[in-house]
Amino acid sequence: MVAFDSKWRSYLVIPHHEGMRLDRWVRRCVSAHLTQGVIQKLLRSQDIQVDQRASQANYRLKQGETIDILASVVRAAQTPDPPPSFKTKPPTHPLFSKALEGIQHNIIYQDNNMMVLNKPPGLATQGGTKVAYHVESLLTHLMQKQEKRIYLVHRLDKETSGLLMVALNEKTASFLSKALREKAIKKTYVALVAGAPFEDRGTISLWLDKKITFSGEKIVPSLEKKGLEATTFYQTMHQDFEKKWSMLKLVPYTGRKHQLRVHCSAYGFPILGDGKYGGSKAFLPHTSPCPLALHATTLRFVDENGKKKFFGAPFPPGFQQLCKRLGFSPHKLTTIARQC
Repeated sequence: MVAFDSKWRSYLVIPHHEGMRLDRWVRRCVSAHLTQGVIQKLLRSQDIQVDQRASQANYRLKQGETIDILASVVRAAQTPDPPPSFKTKPPTHPLFSKALEGIQHNIIYQDNNMMVLNKPPGLATQGGTKVAYHVESLLTHLMQKQEKRIYLVHRLDKETSGLLMVALNEKTASFLSKALREKAIKKTYVALVAGAPFEDRGTISLWLDKKITFSGEKIVPSLEKKGLEATTFYQTMHQDFEKKWSMLKLVPYTGRKHQLRVHCSAYGFPILGDGKYGGSKAFLPHTSPCPLALHATTLRFVDENGKKKFFGAPFPPGFQQLCKRLGFSPHKLTTIARQC
């Protein structure tokens, strides 16, 4: 929602944009041509304000807030040929072109409203410290040729592979975000874990809170019920005879950061390769180190036109190689994927 006057353009923060960084909102909703340096400068001069107050680039937006931007800035940024100082710099990372080509091959579905991507492990969903390129930057560059914007409606951890939905317009972004909040989209993951659950199936429910450690931020279970409650359903799909490792189907009922990884570790069966939360227990004895064995396998939902949608993503090479090292046949892996 936009309001106009002679000097300012005012934008109302909608539910879909709650929690988004202010600088990312500006690039996504006003103009992708605005560079980070230009946005920082406009914030320092208070030509961009939140609820008529000075703000920072990393400020997280709240529903109902008003973002005011100097009208002359909006007009300049949205012209067909913005000023050179407003234009985004072309990607310079030597591997960007290769990553761009790779991500095109990983798009498994696209229509006028959305796309579904089989994200490879090791690729961040969004930018951050020491992140040269990520899903958002690659898809933004790719969709510019089609004169479309992208809207990330959920995220996957950098080391997690699998299905990621991306909206291609505001209406679909709002629909998918609401569907996720109302748990109308079923996401299924497959994980290889060390050990085995005590019961073949069950539900894990823990409160998760953030904790700052010497190695950075971690998500930890909170016995005092601080943070946010998180719930995950699990089911054992296969395990070896000695129960040294298991393959689990995981269905998150909530979407908390690192939820599946923390839940599995807290219940004594850390995901293989997850040294952050599982420590040495996340690596099997007498085997070489492995990548995080967590894959977003399937998505089920009804789209905004009332059509049932189902998507499945093949396992990445690293996951398949780990299964092979554990004596798990490709045929068995395919069979389990069909059961998810």
